[in-house]
Amino acid sequence: ASRQFWRARLDGFTGPSSIPSSLVNSSPRTTEYVAKISEFAFDEVASRGLSKLALDLNVTVSTLLQALWAILLCRYQSADSAAPGCHDLAYALVVSGRPVALPCSESMVGLFANAVPLRVRFHDDDALSSFVAGLQGEIIALQEHSYLPLADVQTAPGMLDHLVVFENYPRGSGATAGESVADWGFDIELVASVEQSAYDLNVVFVPGDRFSVSFYFNAVCYSPVQIERLFRQLEELLSAAIEQPNKPIGALRLLPEAELALLRQFTSSAVERRGPRTIQAVVKQWMDETPQAVAIIDGPTQLTYKELDERAAAAAELLCSGYRLRCAARVALVLERGAELPLLWLAILRIGGVLVPIDPALP
Repeated sequence: ASRQFWRARLDGFTGPSSIPSSLVNSSPRTTEYVAKISEFAFDEVASRGLSKLALDLNVTVSTLLQALWAILLCRYQSADSAAPGCHDLAYALVVSGRPVALPCSESMVGLFANAVPLRVRFHDDDALSSFVAGLQGEIIALQEHSYLPLADVQTAPGMLDHLVVFENYPRGSGATAGESVADWGFDIELVASVEQSAYDLNVVFVPGDRFSVSFYFNAVCYSPVQIERLFRQLEELLSAAIEQPNKPIGALRLLPEAELALLRQFTSSAVERRGPRTIQAVVKQWMDETPQAVAIIDGPTQLTYKELDERAAAAAELLCSGYRLRCAARVALVLERGAELPLLWLAILRIGGVLVPIDPALP
């Protein structure tokens, strides 16, 4: 019955739902693992707001944090052109393995914890309240079937690529570093823990007066800067949900004010447009107004707008006279990135041709 449950839950899911690496040389198939930990905490105002919002929505704090993580995760996925605004995600969720339906499970000795797939589906237009209510129902439903090993549950290898945990006890409730425990006959100098899973990214939510998030990650795949940015975005998402809980999911802001200010700085220039304009018309305008300005930089090679215009005109003449190309002709262009690429684009557009770019790396 449990196998049928999981087959039905994961039917049609292709996955994985990944946080892309910001490291240029990282590889999704790397076997090297350099364990790193980054820990962050929400401030007291955000922590109180998180607890209150969960209470107002009639869900657990764990469910609300799972929902916020899913919303953050969806912003990193490619949009589905066939179903705009629809999101279908999944990640590994750690469960206690002690379901309420199992009598005396809380007093049983042993490690029952397990990881199971949590599939999350929603639309940008959904209200946060309805989304988290449905998510809590999903989490409750899978508890009964959470005993199966994850390897038996996944319908395809590589379906899940990161792990999310909500610890059900606050840290720091026991002995801490620097504490003298006379009854035990020794002093505690250092308290530390190192955790590593098969995944390159593990997200651990920790309850307390100030809710915190610990990221256990593979430094070969993720940088500490990217991990901190993930937390800042999660922090901003929580703030937006607290301020406007009735907003559609897709309207909840994600970028911190500093990043929004940077975007405004780079997009503040107004561009006057008078009717439809072609690429070659825009280039010609720049050539007429600033012919000696640099248009293309390719390593040591630089072309001004005047030089670009002259070379594009010569190439267009060659296409017409040498290759007898006419208006609406399809022109395949197989070329590595460089100064010649935009030059030939302009030449093809000048003769009214249809550019068909082909990646030289393709077979």
